[in-house]
This record gives sequence, structure tokens and C-alpha cells, in this order.
Amino acid sequence: TDMARTILSARGFLAGMFPDGTGGEEVEMDARHTSYLIPDPQPRRSEEQAALEAAIVRLWEAEGNGGDLRARVSNALYDHSIVDIATMLAEGISFGVGEDLSDGGGGDDPRPVLQWGQLSEILKCLQVRDRLPPSLTKADVAVGTAVRDPQVPTGAGQATAVPDKGNVAAVKSHTGGRWFHLLRHERLAELAMGPMVCWMVANACAAAWADVTGIGPGGDDGLGGGILLPSPVPLQLVSAHDSTLIGLLCAFRLETPPEWPPYASALRMDLYRNDEGKAIQKEKESTYANYVVRFSLNGRTLRFVSGSDGKKGEGKDQIPLSDLRDWAKSLKKET
Repeated sequence: TDMARTILSARGFLAGMFPDGTGGEEVEMDARHTSYLIPDPQPRRSEEQAALEAAIVRLWEAEGNGGDLRARVSNALYDHSIVDIATMLAEGISFGVGEDLSDGGGGDDPRPVLQWGQLSEILKCLQVRDRLPPSLTKADVAVGTAVRDPQVPTGAGQATAVPDKGNVAAVKSHTGGRWFHLLRHERLAELAMGPMVCWMVANACAAAWADVTGIGPGGDDGLGGGILLPSPVPLQLVSAHDSTLIGLLCAFRLETPPEWPPYASALRMDLYRNDEGKAIQKEKESTYANYVVRFSLNGRTLRFVSGSDGKKGEGKDQIPLSDLRDWAKSLKKET
């Protein structure tokens, strides 16, 4: 994305891969497509996504999720002058799936209630720097920050959240659960991450086709990646955000990690050739069938929970590229 920290992260990754440099060859970075690499661009890419997010959030909050925690922690940050309200309102700072800057504190308090995503990021930074306000003391900081996806039964490859009444831990846990609750909605995941998902699958198809034929891909193979054009190069690096990572996990219907992914997390999509059936085929469909795709998060192989290959791969840690391609092509476009 076109943010300083993600560009710096990409440079750090490349420095680790090429400690002796690249022999004078410049590595180009393309930061033009930020809105396609995050699930919550401002504004949203479609009215359908914005409306669906709002509807899901209303149901989620009507069930009593969050209570007055958001307002209480927001007020603590305001009272200690940690948040610059004037700048926030002037710039319209807003991020997070289902987030809205417009809802205020109510009553005589004109200060807007901070979004869950904002609260989580601010508290995380303050905690690391030991600068939490007195009303959010260390006693409020939990040691357990495991996030459980509310739509996946306990025991299905994930950890249950550690009970804790601390304000900081509660914000982290609620924010994580809220993200997963929203993005596990199949249609919302399609709208939020569809273009990037199709682009990633198109890249895998291009690499497989080039591996077999020795020639590059033709177009985007019908996957409709849009402005994100596929490439057969053996390695592509995307430096984005934790929201991107969570969005991809949900869109590809992968199991939920036991904890909210930490900084510098890496989600890998690897393409493997089935050497037992690598005979050159003239039809792309049969060529793709000789390849499988696996995902891993921070070195841990992920299993599919459902969906991303017509449910054929549920519970498995790999699926045929041909099945993944067919599923990606079936995703509905934005409206």
C-alpha cells in the first residue's frame, strides 16, 4: 500500500532476501493500488459493501456486543489529551470494516466515540511505549489476547479467548472478533477482498501456465482481477496491513489463527507442481489440475474450513489450482 510503514516493511524484507544487494538491479515498488489491497478503503469501492457492513454491524451491536466499553475508553484517551479531536475530524480519519466516524458520544458530550479499529491501534502503541493513561493502568492490560472467531465452533483449529476484564484486552478481543464476524460473511468477503483474491489466483495460474508452456499468460484468464494484472514471476511480495491478512483468511475460507496476527506476520500462498502428472497439456484446465495451492501463516500451514473450492477441500491443507480457479471465477462482481 502507499503508506510509509508498508513500504519500509517491504524494503526490510528485500534486504533480508538479498543481503549482498541486487547487483545494481533496481527493485520497483508499485504503490498505486492501495484500495484493492485492503478490505476497508475510504470510500468503499461499492455502495453494496458499505450498506452490507452497516447492516451486519447493526445486528452485531443489537446483540449487546461492545456495550459502553468503546465510549469509556474513548473518553479516557480524550481526557488525557492523547487524541487530537480537531485533526481527526478535519481529516475525516476513518478505518476498519463496518466503522463509522459519525456516531457521537451522546448526551452533552460532543466528542465522537472512536472507532474500534482506532482504539485498538492507539492502545497497542500506548501499551508498548508504557504510556497508557492512569485510568487505563497496567492492571487493565491482559496477558491473554487470543481472538476467537464467533462463527467457528471452539475446537475447530483455534484457541478460545482468554477471559479478562481489562479495558485494553477487552478492546483488542472485541475488535478482533468484530473483524472476523464481518468478514466471515461470504458476500462481504467477496466485496472487500474479491479483486485481490482473483489477482492472486490469476498469478498462480499464470505461473503454472508459464511453467508448462514456457510462455506468459494471456490476459487475466477470465478471473476479472481488474486493474491488478497477473504475472508469472516466481515470487510476488505484497506489503499491506493486518486487515488485509484477516480479509484474505476469511475470503479464502481458511482457518482462524489462535491469536490476532502480530506485526510483521506473513501469509504465504505457495504453488506446488504435482510431478507425477506434469505431462504437458494443451488445455489450461488440465494443466492447472497438475498443481496444488497451500497457505501458511507465519510458518504454520493453514487448513480450509469451507467454500474456496466448492467445499471439496474442507479440512485439507491444499487444493488443486483448477478448483481454486473455478471458485475465484464464480465470485460475484461489485454492485
